[in-house]
Amino acid sequence: MVNKMKDNYKNLLQKTLVALGLLSVLTTGSALAHEKNEIRYRYVSLEPIKLPAPIAALDLRWHTDDGKIYGNAFECDDANCSAGFGAAHIASYTQGKLNVSSAIMQGNAINDRGTVAGFLSLGFDENLGVDLKQAALCRNNAVKLITPIPDEYDGQAKAINDKGTVFLESFGYNINTGVETTVRSYLKNGLTTPLNLDPNPLFFNDRTRLTLNNHDVLAGTGFFNISPFVFGNRAFRYNPMTKT
Repeated sequence: MVNKMKDNYKNLLQKTLVALGLLSVLTTGSALAHEKNEIRYRYVSLEPIKLPAPIAALDLRWHTDDGKIYGNAFECDDANCSAGFGAAHIASYTQGKLNVSSAIMQGNAINDRGTVAGFLSLGFDENLGVDLKQAALCRNNAVKLITPIPDEYDGQAKAINDKGTVFLESFGYNINTGVETTVRSYLKNGLTTPLNLDPNPLFFNDRTRLTLNNHDVLAGTGFFNISPFVFGNRAFRYNPMTKT
């Protein structure tokens, strides 16, 4: 029994020394990285956040260069208190403080000027059996709706860059003719330019955020018809200068 205890103590001591050595390496590496001005990471815990009533769910997913974290805050309705139900608000978190906008809108992306791209829910359409959405922008608690395409039922601002260019995605359906339309476009300086994406993604993967840099290059993940009878998710980048 004594020998077994000694062996256990020896193993524990060896593990402790290894851990201390690893900690030393990490600390030294971190210091060297700081000296070389390399990228460093800071952990921010979201555990202490207390949700103010009537907010029931919080989905923080973007950040800006000033260190703020942004996302959506959802109210609780009578039927369901999970994200996606009830009114949505833009929320920001910085220095341990949560701020929930009074404006009602759900965001998809934000630029470093604080403009949020997203959509406003317009209610449920009994004829189409879908939730109606209209693309919108929000800045300083002011929501600006974007003009929908004809017969649009789902319009969203999916990405925005620091110059104010917005990537729009619109789905339309004419209940009389049965014609469906999908329009993807750039909104820039008040003008909308439809994009001819070839190959055209069937839809974008909601688990990965679309990004639009300041050269208006769009990147993300789309669900494509890769070849006859073959479909799948593929990463892509669209350059508006070369239209490829």
